[in-house]
Amino acid sequence: MKIIHDSRNSQYRSPFGAAETGTEVRLAVDIYDADVIEAILQYKRDEDPAYDPVHMSEALVSGPDQNAAAADSGRILHRLSAVIKTPEDSCLLWYRFKLILKDEDGIHSVYYCNNSNSCGGLGRTVDQGELIPYQITVYSKSETPEWFKDGIVYQIFPDRFERDEEWLDRCEKANKTINERRIDMQRTVEMDWYRPAYYVRDSAKRVVKWPVYGGSLRGIRDRLDYLKSLGVTVIYLNPIFEASSNHRYDTGNYMKIDPALGTDQDFIDLADAAHERGIRLILDGVFSHTGCDSIYFDKYGNYPKTESGNVPGAWEHEDSPYRSWYKFDPDEKWGYKSWWGVEDLPEVIEEDPSYQEYILGSRAAAETSEKDADAGCEGVVPHWLRLGASGWRLDVADELPDSFIRGVRKAIKQTDPDGLLIGEVWEDASNKTSYGERRKYFAGDELDGTMNYPLRALLLDYINYTISSGEAGRKFMSLAENYPRENLYGALNLIGSHDRTRVLTLMAPDKDRASAVSKVKLLSLLEYTLPGVPCIYYGDEAGLLGAADPENRSGFPWGEEDHELQFHYRLLGLIYNENPVLKDGDITMLSGNAGSNSGTDVQTESAQSTDTGTSKTGSLTESAQSTDAGCSVPDDVLAFIRSNSEKRILVLVNRSYGRAEVDLSKNEQIRCGYAIDLLTSEELKLSRSGTACSLPKITMEPLSAKMILMLDEP
Repeated sequence: MKIIHDSRNSQYRSPFGAAETGTEVRLAVDIYDADVIEAILQYKRDEDPAYDPVHMSEALVSGPDQNAAAADSGRILHRLSAVIKTPEDSCLLWYRFKLILKDEDGIHSVYYCNNSNSCGGLGRTVDQGELIPYQITVYSKSETPEWFKDGIVYQIFPDRFERDEEWLDRCEKANKTINERRIDMQRTVEMDWYRPAYYVRDSAKRVVKWPVYGGSLRGIRDRLDYLKSLGVTVIYLNPIFEASSNHRYDTGNYMKIDPALGTDQDFIDLADAAHERGIRLILDGVFSHTGCDSIYFDKYGNYPKTESGNVPGAWEHEDSPYRSWYKFDPDEKWGYKSWWGVEDLPEVIEEDPSYQEYILGSRAAAETSEKDADAGCEGVVPHWLRLGASGWRLDVADELPDSFIRGVRKAIKQTDPDGLLIGEVWEDASNKTSYGERRKYFAGDELDGTMNYPLRALLLDYINYTISSGEAGRKFMSLAENYPRENLYGALNLIGSHDRTRVLTLMAPDKDRASAVSKVKLLSLLEYTLPGVPCIYYGDEAGLLGAADPENRSGFPWGEEDHELQFHYRLLGLIYNENPVLKDGDITMLSGNAGSNSGTDVQTESAQSTDTGTSKTGSLTESAQSTDAGCSVPDDVLAFIRSNSEKRILVLVNRSYGRAEVDLSKNEQIRCGYAIDLLTSEELKLSRSGTACSLPKITMEPLSAKMILMLDEP
């Protein structure tokens, strides 16, 4: 007998993927060659200990005449279905099927569950062992700002992008202020812009010298036209507030620009100049900890009372208004809880009312803690929005309580209803568990999007032959299935960041630079063409190299750029901004036979099935992969279609060092009257079958890609 449930096929689950609160979801399962004694859909909320049973009933088979196909093969098909209503509040639902079946070998009690990778799509039949359920993300409706979903993001580490004419004098003055008050570390000026970034450590591996290179807010402003030439519409800035280190994740004062980078007025001028060019700013919010050398903690007594507003720091003063922010504990190594044990980074208690008021502002803090609001603190988050920022990125979001994230969102939306909140999350953010608690980032009242590290991981695995194109397709569709559409299309697609080795370095350019550059082109093309918001880490488009932190934060290679890569990124930006289908279009995954899902927002082609037999030890599971996808896609080629009511774009990427042939002639979605490769402007000659035209067999060169625009008429 054979049992099928495919969570990405509308025959078996509708609607596709995440479901809004208070809506209906239809679930079905097909059973071949067995009589159904009982079929039960079991589902539960994430926090519930037991599953609720729903008895399933026989349903009509829609779509292709599958009953006739079953009869032709001598097989009998039963389709059982049930409808559940999602809760009125956001949550995760889990479901599986319990089936009691009878065939010529007797009566079998089995479960049909998710596959062993928990990826969704086709599952497996299990009679014992781990029963992995399918996931339905239930969310409250919310909208990610259109300007972000339509944009191209450029991430800048401010000290390393560009200097301005007054950089040296400014950095020397800023460093002098810090160096006069610290004996355990120094900030130095690195005159050689092109020297790879570095730290100077002592024998205990502590950083004792923090080199600053002189990049500044004015320097960024001077290069806005360069960013505009790449199609950039959003700049994401790593921390810019006063701090002792050069990375500035040890905040000294949230309300003051680090003097080495410029002034508050420089920030305002940058924001104004960027807005004139249609570019917005996103700031890095480091709210899980402060610096120990800060106006709030003041471990070294470096902030005179006049500078801190006659407010003493928390370290030496139990009556400090900041004292309740921190987790003082004599059993801790430093006498206080610190971020990952780092002395310079004392953790804060984000639920503390006075901390929330300081960061969020009085109004949002009052709503978050359900206390009466009073006139008071403006709040860090609203302050910088009013000065020109358009949104915030939350550092280490999984270390921030859900209540605090909701408070940040309130503070943003109260100040600017079109403001943005994204978060640093490294895993599938829909089902993330941190510190024993299931997170609710996509409940509708927290994050608009997350940094798409899962996408980066699967793309690198694909390009490096760790996984097949089919597995890459299935992994992406798992994200598409789990994320609400707004959060999927609001995910920050990245292949480089300040926390990872430079992407070109990962491609081993020392061994074969031409191939390494070609691979970066393929990876960047995929981040631009898969759903989500493409993000360039400064310098990646210019061929900047660098190992892990700090080398990945080296200076932009002005005058030494890789012009081939720069041209490629400019072309991607042009294509992306001229074809909105790449921003809001549905996706049909052709690689991997990952399941079929016609007529839904997010689709996949073809399907697997699971045959179940019996043996001396019980149930055996065999997987058979259907080839009825209307296409032939080699294992090295990642293939998908982006489509909306106006356009369709076929994306093909060949990771192989050899040629690859792709035959999509039988796939109805690629029938068209005109086709052109957007990367080369080459018009494709169509093949004709009767009155229908379609793409011919496509030959792909090694390490190459195609973006084929298909129109019904020339």
